Amino acid sequence: MRKLLAVFAALGMAGSAFSGDLLGLKNLSVDGSIEYLGKQANNQTDADDGNEDSTGDTASRVRLGLNAQVTEGVSSRIEVVRYPDWAGNPAMFGDDTESVNDELDNFEVLNAYLELDNILGLDKAKIGRQYVGRPGDLIAYFGPFNDDYLYVTSLSSLVLSKKVGPVNVNAVLAKANDDDFVAFDTDDGDGSGDENINWITASSDELIKVEGATFPLEIGLYQWLDQNTDNADDNQTLNIYDLRAGANLLDNALKLSLEYAMNAGQDNNGGTAVDYKGNALVFKAAYDNEDNGWGVKALYANASGDDNGADTKDEAFHSISSDFRYGQILSNDTNFWSSYAGSNLTGYSLSGGLDTDSQGPGLNIIGLGGNYNLPILDKKYTVYADYFMAKLNETGTLPDDIGNEIDLTVKYVHNDNVSVKAGYAMLMPGDGLNGTGAPDDDITKLWAKLMVKWGK
Repeated sequence: MRKLLAVFAALGMAGSAFSGDLLGLKNLSVDGSIEYLGKQANNQTDADDGNEDSTGDTASRVRLGLNAQVTEGVSSRIEVVRYPDWAGNPAMFGDDTESVNDELDNFEVLNAYLELDNILGLDKAKIGRQYVGRPGDLIAYFGPFNDDYLYVTSLSSLVLSKKVGPVNVNAVLAKANDDDFVAFDTDDGDGSGDENINWITASSDELIKVEGATFPLEIGLYQWLDQNTDNADDNQTLNIYDLRAGANLLDNALKLSLEYAMNAGQDNNGGTAVDYKGNALVFKAAYDNEDNGWGVKALYANASGDDNGADTKDEAFHSISSDFRYGQILSNDTNFWSSYAGSNLTGYSLSGGLDTDSQGPGLNIIGLGGNYNLPILDKKYTVYADYFMAKLNETGTLPDDIGNEIDLTVKYVHNDNVSVKAGYAMLMPGDGLNGTGAPDDDITKLWAKLMVKWGK
């Protein structure tokens, strides 16, 4: 592993300028990125100015990728990643308990796959450890996340793609966990077992043809299967039926999208079957005036909740691995959700998208925002302002207002490969966060992020 990293480091110094043949591999290229994130936050644990709970964190993420043509019609990729392991390894380089050599042990191989072109009638087939899904996806995404943990995940999977007429068909067959001895694991003491994640989508923006406009459509079926043991009453199957429609108008200046997702399947873990019955709706609208350098956007998202946690129907919406984002504190600040002490939300994390856990209360988000590219300083600076309102859907007699958040951000683009973001966020808690009469002082956050990348 250390030798592999040494090769990556040597090649990385040349960056994308390096291209050639090595050990029989053709068209060798290197890419990667380095990210540094720093933040300072107040009142994250109790929304109480009377208690001193100011925190500051720094984190870094390094990605190094090596691409090559293995043979005709077959290419490969290996990517090693170093990201913060908040449970053990240090978040930042330079921890006084570790040396440079110790730091190398924190790198993981998160991409190692082959890509085959035009095999078995398919356009492409990718097999191995890889990133799957789309950043920001409501239902399933495995890759580099842009939360404050800078977390990265991937799946051992087979990804197939084929265009049939105007329709693009994509399938993902993945193994999230493989227990070869599940058939003999009768006590299931460690909760181990096979865990499969599969989905298939069919999409097209060519079915409806209007000059100056496109109308993307997509239908998908997703499944997460957790077969804990060989017992029929010890497994979970979550199915998600997903419909997406959009309209890109005025030569893509105006973009509208609507997504509806519906749960099905059962949770049989524990002997009593609980049916998944949740649903979610997401609407987005954005207008970009590139000539004048400004844009506006709106968001409405609603996930159903469950008003009876004791019955055999789970009416709360569930995703598989969501990357849905709505605010620097509400959905990006994982420290906030993991440490919040006085919350009515104990037991789950809203930073995982719209999923509020088993028979959870559901979630409603309304967002408004805008951006403006400053016509000075070579137009390298863009300012953003966003406002989010969050509340729970099913709380019984308890208050449902989580709070309102304001985000202010400045982005500086030095060039295509170097950029800096900095921002301020303020969450004004509602009674649904702490409870009626509890402290409700503002939760604030200052943050900055540097991104340097090279290669593709």
